[in-house]
Amino acid sequence: MAKSMEFPNKKKKYSEIIEPSTVTEFIAVPGMQGEQGIPGPKGDAGPQGPKGDKGNPGPQGPQGQKGERGLPGGTAESYDSPSKQYPGWAYYKSLNMEKIRVGPDRGNDDGWVDLFLKVDKSNSIETYLPKNSVSFVTDSARKINYKTFNVGAKVDIRYELEIETYSTNTEVWIRTFSVDDNSSTVGYLGNLKYRYTYDLSFCQTLYILNNTMKTFGGKPEIRSDSECSVVLKGIYIAVS
Repeated sequence: MAKSMEFPNKKKKYSEIIEPSTVTEFIAVPGMQGEQGIPGPKGDAGPQGPKGDKGNPGPQGPQGQKGERGLPGGTAESYDSPSKQYPGWAYYKSLNMEKIRVGPDRGNDDGWVDLFLKVDKSNSIETYLPKNSVSFVTDSARKINYKTFNVGAKVDIRYELEIETYSTNTEVWIRTFSVDDNSSTVGYLGNLKYRYTYDLSFCQTLYILNNTMKTFGGKPEIRSDSECSVVLKGIYIAVS
C-alpha cells in the first residue's frame, strides 16, 4: 500500500495558532521618573567681539558772512481821534417834572416846542466829563453846551422822556436844533398808537460841523401832530 503523506499546504487549526508559546518573553515597563539632578557649573563667557570702526565725519561747510546791523527803530506814532477830542460823558437829571404841552399849533417854529431841563445837580453825573471840559448843560442857557467840543467831534445824545397822549395814533418827532435846519438833527420817535403814558428813550448822533455850530450849541425840541404832554426826565450826552 501507498504510504499516507500530509499535504504540504495543510491549513493549521485556529487553536494551534493561538497556543501559548513555551518561550518566556520579558517586556520593558517604564518606571517612575527619578529626581532632577544637580545643575552643572556655568560655562565660561566667550571672548568679546571686535568693536566696529567709527564712521568718518563729513566736511564742515564754510561759515556765512555776518549780516549788516539793522536800523534803529523809530518812535511809535500814537493814534488819536481825527478831531483831537477827549472822550467823555455826563448824565443830567431833571429837577422840574412839569408837563410841557405839545401839539401842531404850539411852539414858535412850525410846531416845534422847546424841551428845557432844570438840572438836579445832586442826582446828575459829571464824573466822566472829558479833560478840560465844562458842564454839557446849564439851566440858564437851556441848551446843550458845545463850546468845549472840538470841530469834528461826535456827540451822542439820549433823551429820557415821559409822553402822555390824549388821542390814538399820535406821531412824535424830536430834534436837536443848532443854528439852522442844515446843522440840526431830526428824528422820528414813532406813532404812539394808544391813549397812554409812555416812558421812552430816544437816541441821536450828531457832529460838530463848524465853529458857528460849536458856539450856538444844541437846543432840544419836540413836535407832535396831536395834543399831548411831555416831561424831559433826563439827558445822557457823550462826546468823542
